[in-house]
Amino acid sequence: MSADSMRVYLVAVCIVEHNGKIALIKFKRNYMAGLWGLPGGKLDHGEHLSEGATREIREELGIETELDKTLATIDEKAMDKEGKEHRFVLLVCRMRPVSNVSTKTRDLPEGTIEWFSLDKIEELKPKMVPSDYRILKELGDAQKHGLYRSKQEFKDGQLQLSYFKRVD
Repeated sequence: MSADSMRVYLVAVCIVEHNGKIALIKFKRNYMAGLWGLPGGKLDHGEHLSEGATREIREELGIETELDKTLATIDEKAMDKEGKEHRFVLLVCRMRPVSNVSTKTRDLPEGTIEWFSLDKIEELKPKMVPSDYRILKELGDAQKHGLYRSKQEFKDGQLQLSYFKRVD
């Protein structure tokens, strides 16, 4: 696929916290299968970030939320196991629950949702999508929106972060 015809996907990446725990999804498909990451997903055509993020969290976590804060925009390249490049614009946001929250494990076609304390997330680092781990560690409490570039690719059979840097 030429650079001119490469699709770029707008993706809401959402941090949802409740009682000191953060929701993560263990992906079941695509190049991230088997890894833990932040919930969210591609925005539908014509959908604003607040609408898409709210919809994705409703679908994945089964709760109603509202956009609390946008934290960053990340221009990300991701290489799958076959070396095919995928391109995403990650719109990182913090979502505030506005309904009752159940932190019970949920099994969905996309993956398994579980809630983890920050200590447990640190232990999960080797089993997490590398850029999602960096998002949680560096951007979760960001006070000012930032613009970042990142690249993930498989090396030695593992998804690794080649770079993750602020560019503004």
